[in-house]
Amino acid sequence: RYALHSPEKVDRLFLVSPAGAPMSGDGFRHLRQIFDLRSAADGRAFLKRLFHRRPWYSIFLGGQVRRLLGRPLVQSFLKETSNQDSLDSAQSAALKPKTLLLWGRSERILPAECLAWYRENLPPDTTIEEPEGYGHSPHLEIPDDLSRRVLEFARG
Repeated sequence: RYALHSPEKVDRLFLVSPAGAPMSGDGFRHLRQIFDLRSAADGRAFLKRLFHRRPWYSIFLGGQVRRLLGRPLVQSFLKETSNQDSLDSAQSAALKPKTLLLWGRSERILPAECLAWYRENLPPDTTIEEPEGYGHSPHLEIPDDLSRRVLEFARG
């Protein structure tokens, strides 16, 4: 939205597993279910979805993740977010900056229909890459590789 609002301030747009694409009702319900953590086991399952390869120590973090995502601010955000908050095809097509979208092959948080929507609606000169070994949060799992990609793209 910032790139749409202030295009003169954005030369390049680097997106990693971006939210913002409209989803079907089933896709949206499924996404909400992923964030509905009621037990430590649910927290561990969430971490399994979050990463390409879940860290060994994540077996100890299930309760912590459940508590973090159960905070009122997070729950309020999840309850108030709807498809009306998504981009529409006109907004997506109006993006001016050179854009690179990374969608890891191990993305298990956002539904694949989001990637399909981006493929169809982002400007035709957008580059979409689906790197192996990337889950939803490569900044947590493989920050060096992600940083290298960002810098290469920024340098053009």
